[in-house]
Amino acid sequence: MKTKALLIGTKEMIDIVNRLRDEFPGFTFVPLVVDQNMKCNLKKFHSDGIDCAIVIHPLAFNQNMVEMLNDLPVYELRYSITALYKTLFKSVLTSSNEAGAIKLSVDVFCEEKMKEKLQNEGVQKAPLYINEHHSKMTTQELVEFHVKSIEDHQVKTIVTSHPEVVDALRDYPVEVDLVTPTDTCIREFLYDLSNKIKVTSFSEFPIRYESDQAIEHFKKRGVSGATIYKLQCLCESIGRNNITAAELAKGFSITLRSARRILTTLENQKVAKVVGEEQLNGRGRPRYVYHIDFNQMNEEVVPVAVMN
Repeated sequence: MKTKALLIGTKEMIDIVNRLRDEFPGFTFVPLVVDQNMKCNLKKFHSDGIDCAIVIHPLAFNQNMVEMLNDLPVYELRYSITALYKTLFKSVLTSSNEAGAIKLSVDVFCEEKMKEKLQNEGVQKAPLYINEHHSKMTTQELVEFHVKSIEDHQVKTIVTSHPEVVDALRDYPVEVDLVTPTDTCIREFLYDLSNKIKVTSFSEFPIRYESDQAIEHFKKRGVSGATIYKLQCLCESIGRNNITAAELAKGFSITLRSARRILTTLENQKVAKVVGEEQLNGRGRPRYVYHIDFNQMNEEVVPVAVMN
């Protein structure tokens, strides 16, 4: 069965990844464009059989969005340093400035890595004004950095990793280039993700709800039928209905926090109950062992056999 992945990013970024989709038949990509309607659209995908979310541009996706995805694994497509060099090279080749007079204002994910690479290549006095972003940096802060470079250093070319910066600088007399992931970067990311996600191990069949009452039943429980079915398959694979949050996190490829949230939700709904504790090496926080009672749910979720 294919892994159904929600592609989150700008339309341009999504199109870049979609160009390579035929090389990865194990994935089905569902696009979600980052815009003002994103939150509303995100809710529609929550119970749509999505296995994971791929954020093509991490800065355009905040922690509130991650929380809205609940137990869904979220993976970030971080750009390689090669993607930055490709854009820098393009900026130099297409710049309308005179040779030797090119000044670049650049925002990057890893400043030290970029400086190290430039030094290795013998480029130690490049006219670059660099700003490294971090997870709490706002778009406005990035824009202000580039505007300062324009006003104080007469920079004429901007290289940015953030799509919104491109739009914000359109009225300035500068050339703005957006760093986009290279095909190699995308391929390596998807190959690694294919090995990391084990959704197919727990989802050999599609899921069908037997009735409208069943759909409403799972909504009230706070977990989807697909999550329940994957949990059942995971328990079958380990040979028991007793499970810890750590085992669930590893099996679902999600964070420990998300795994605890799922088990706590099921415990509140009397589907799971704590039956013991597991202490590792006598140190640290003990792990609760939960017993999952699938009997009350089996009649509501049915695996559907796939015919050729």
